Amino acid sequence: VGLLVALQFFAVVAGVWTAYRLIDVLVSYFFFRKGGRPKAKTTFDSLLIPLVSRSLKVFVTCIGIVVFAETFRLPVIGVLSGMGLGGLALAFAAKDTLSNLLGSLTVLIDRPFEIGDWIKTENVEGIVELVGMRSTRVRTFYDSVITVPNSLLITAVVDNMGLRRHRRHKLTIGLECDTPPELVDAFCEAVRELIRRHPYTRKDHYHVYLNDFGQKSLSILVYFFLDCDHWSMELRERHRLLVNVLEAAKELGVEIAFPNQT
Repeated sequence: VGLLVALQFFAVVAGVWTAYRLIDVLVSYFFFRKGGRPKAKTTFDSLLIPLVSRSLKVFVTCIGIVVFAETFRLPVIGVLSGMGLGGLALAFAAKDTLSNLLGSLTVLIDRPFEIGDWIKTENVEGIVELVGMRSTRVRTFYDSVITVPNSLLITAVVDNMGLRRHRRHKLTIGLECDTPPELVDAFCEAVRELIRRHPYTRKDHYHVYLNDFGQKSLSILVYFFLDCDHWSMELRERHRLLVNVLEAAKELGVEIAFPNQT
């Protein structure tokens, strides 16, 4: 009898241990390549895969407890009932924590943003630094860190600036009011040509036109898109294009109107 009990106990423990090892093998298959180096996956994968692994192990542990109780004829119904009541009480006591956990799972599965993306919500704007089980940390552009509970991200409107295919720019250039019409046309066409020749501009959607008569200038609308991966590159290429605009105005003899100061 003692040997039979020992064998049954060993079989349950061995089954749970084998399930653990299978889960580790699956995690290694999806997360690591040969040689032990991580596969080229996103940062969210490094967060999601361990979370799934731990969840599966908890599930296997619960199944092992139930099988152990059934094998040794323990009062399973009473245990499960007690666990159910205890779990209900725990859920009420930790509803905020569970809400944040659900929010983190939603973020990890839906992936509205990646770590390193520039995001904007109703109250937060900055670069995502960390996605945890309870909160997401965003570093603002004045170098502080804002901690956002993940439960708020379920219903929040998140504008992911990092997923922009192109970066829009709209500006107005004022020309002196006495600029002849032919020079206005020549200047607009010169700016269009600069946009067409610029290596990082969108060539199928841009506008350069005389748009308004201001009180002290002729307003030229310049509307274009830059194809840049990051903000520093965007600033550099915008600077480059605007300097070329100044050079074109100088070559044409067009005077740009600047605000008068007294």
